[in-house]
Amino acid sequence: MDTNTNKVSATINSNVRPTVLATTPDHKFIYAVNSCSDNVSVIDTHSNLVISTIDVGKNPMGIAITPNGKNVYVANFNSNTVSVIDTCLNKVTFTIPVGSGPEGIAIRPDGRFVYVANYDHNNISVIDTATNTISTNLPAGFGPAGLAVTPDNNFLFVTNTNTDNIYIINIQTNTLANIIPVNKHPRGIAITPDGSTAYVTNYLSNNLTVIDISNFEIIHTIPMGNGPLKAAITPDGKSVYVTSINSDYIYVVDTAVNTVCVKISVGHNPYGVAIM
Repeated sequence: MDTNTNKVSATINSNVRPTVLATTPDHKFIYAVNSCSDNVSVIDTHSNLVISTIDVGKNPMGIAITPNGKNVYVANFNSNTVSVIDTCLNKVTFTIPVGSGPEGIAIRPDGRFVYVANYDHNNISVIDTATNTISTNLPAGFGPAGLAVTPDNNFLFVTNTNTDNIYIINIQTNTLANIIPVNKHPRGIAITPDGSTAYVTNYLSNNLTVIDISNFEIIHTIPMGNGPLKAAITPDGKSVYVTSINSDYIYVVDTAVNTVCVKISVGHNPYGVAIM
């Protein structure tokens, strides 16, 4: 999809049930998780072709790429592991045991730690990227699913689907900083590049909660389509793209006025979204 025109520019065949995806920092490749194929497709963004397919654990559901672009971390929901892919080799080089039902995954902007939301264990596994071992586990409410780290490396935002709230963890001290009630079944979360605002998808309320990070207060609630799931923000912070899995649309939010400016018809059941 071209974010300048908000039109679909290409359709790429991946594997069975592609869900979430991530782009390398140089924008040359997309790594797409195929949850029902237990693998990851590597897509060349110049040719829009799949150039490699990498086997990972069972039912992969989350993915994140390190800021230096050297490694991809994949959360395998039914294996209770995280696969680490070397992007030079496009091979799994480490498999890290984590908690039960790992889903969301996020990497600190400084690249030091990877955070994994263990949905069934109600906690966050913290992986030290220097050793690819777990340094600690953090409590995170009930049904943690989506994760996002503020650009200043200070806070981790966690969506708790079973208690309809957001845990905010100070990741400098690994302590709970705040809990924000939102709407029903929050799933995805994205933070603006300037670190000022968080956008939370509320899957069962069909809306988007907007949080002012400076004071951890809700400032807007934006109506969405049926089943908003994942969100991604453009590098300039001007637009939020939200997948609406039950209505086959991507909704685009103008962050200057926090309203939907356009909706884009895509394929059936859009799940994940990433911005290049």
